[in-house]
Amino acid sequence: MLRARRAQRFAGITLAVIGLFAATATTSSAGILTDTLPPISPQVTSALQTAEPFLEAPPATAPTLPANPTAALVDVVKSLSLEMGAPKDPTPTILKAALSPEVTGNIALALYDVLSCQRISKAHMASIPPAVLKAAASEHGNGGSLNPGDFADIQQCAKRMWKSASDLEKALTKVVLPVGADIDLWPVLRYSRSTTAANTYMNDYAVLIDAGGADTYVNNSGSSLIDVNFGPPGQPGVKGEGPAKGCQRAIPGLTAADCIPAAGLLLDLGGNDTYGVRQTPDVDAVCTADPVVRRMVSNGSGFLGVGILIDRSGNDRYTGKTVSNGSGHVFGVGLLHDRAGDDQYLEVRNSTGFALVGGVGVFHDYAGNDTHNFYTPNKLAGASGVNQTPGAGGVIDDEDACDNLPRYDVGGGNVGGVGVALDDAGNDSYVGGFAPTFLAPFGSNAGGGSSQGCANNQAAGSLVDKAGTDSYSIVTLSLGVDGTWVRTPHPNSRGNGVTLVPTIDPATQQGGETGTGGVFKDF
Repeated sequence: MLRARRAQRFAGITLAVIGLFAATATTSSAGILTDTLPPISPQVTSALQTAEPFLEAPPATAPTLPANPTAALVDVVKSLSLEMGAPKDPTPTILKAALSPEVTGNIALALYDVLSCQRISKAHMASIPPAVLKAAASEHGNGGSLNPGDFADIQQCAKRMWKSASDLEKALTKVVLPVGADIDLWPVLRYSRSTTAANTYMNDYAVLIDAGGADTYVNNSGSSLIDVNFGPPGQPGVKGEGPAKGCQRAIPGLTAADCIPAAGLLLDLGGNDTYGVRQTPDVDAVCTADPVVRRMVSNGSGFLGVGILIDRSGNDRYTGKTVSNGSGHVFGVGLLHDRAGDDQYLEVRNSTGFALVGGVGVFHDYAGNDTHNFYTPNKLAGASGVNQTPGAGGVIDDEDACDNLPRYDVGGGNVGGVGVALDDAGNDSYVGGFAPTFLAPFGSNAGGGSSQGCANNQAAGSLVDKAGTDSYSIVTLSLGVDGTWVRTPHPNSRGNGVTLVPTIDPATQQGGETGTGGVFKDF
């Protein structure tokens, strides 16, 4: 019944997403990803090259700093705070911080790019009727009537923001003790200058810099959807003071202004950090009683905007819900770069170098023995557990139903997105989910909704692991006699030294074992 209802709905939606590959295509050239890919169709290669500018640092050209860095920083904080609906005069705080001219100038440049990206996202959000956005954003739909070419400005702004973020990272690594006062100019800028303090961040910021320590991020964590309703003590938001809640639902959260489309940048320079914390469910309580990360779009992810997270060192834990850990949705760009450490990545679905509806998601782990896994919250007592029924477990999806199907973990794409996951070194472990009944809106269910370098529905996805002795497994879920999920290994051929490429039909772009445009390669 559910399949029939969806099929009828798909028939009335304009297939504008068919142009996504063409809109993102680039001229063939060498690059950090392209150099490692096996021979695949020019179409898929071109789509994956969309991610190339975001996989490594931009060319090392020194930025032109403002003539008066302090004045520039004051100016851009004023402008961005006004844009975000929380105007303030940052002058006393910035003067007290006494930052070096180089750091001050680079923060100002990064904030100007964030401001530019914020305005682009705000304009797009205002131009799309809520009903159109809801239809376009649905994972089970096909992109709605949106024209991909109209959103190319988000990717261009992402490139500028990635450059200024990289320049700021370089400038911050030159900072030597002693340090001055912290900066807390919510919701624009937070700079914690202690290299040892263990901070817990409960509120959202456009730019957040932490110099070190074992920190916990229970906020947007470098993602583009920002909660301006709740501010920290002494800096009330629209609804007052308190921890941020953010968008726990997809489009309903945006239309209710639970968060605003913006741009986010997080730079953490050291320490064993925690990104995302599972809590008692709020909106997801209709699906499960298990702890969940409450908000969607986190940990360097972008929804109709740009989100960047850079972590320089430490053994870190990244936990997300959906569209997390370097993911992009509705033409958004999300980047997660972890430069060192033995890290743990955990999500419900659709995360870690994942992209949906024309988005670009990039995940790059540079070193360490890492683990990738997923969690699916259990159903409520007495519920049937049938997907998309009340109490079925999992978490709320874009149709406000309880979705318990795991899928698209690590280097995945769906509905015209381009998702890339790249791991440079270490002995890594990957466990991903597989949804054999996942409905594909373009008339094919090739590959179901799988993980680890899988894509479907005119999307492109890639997982490349360049070194180490790695392990891979893909599992399906079934209900056990006690009502909890049982994991069953799904037959697959991923492993060390394995290459899997799609079998592409030029007319439909439907793929084979790894789905449409999906590439898996382990060295």
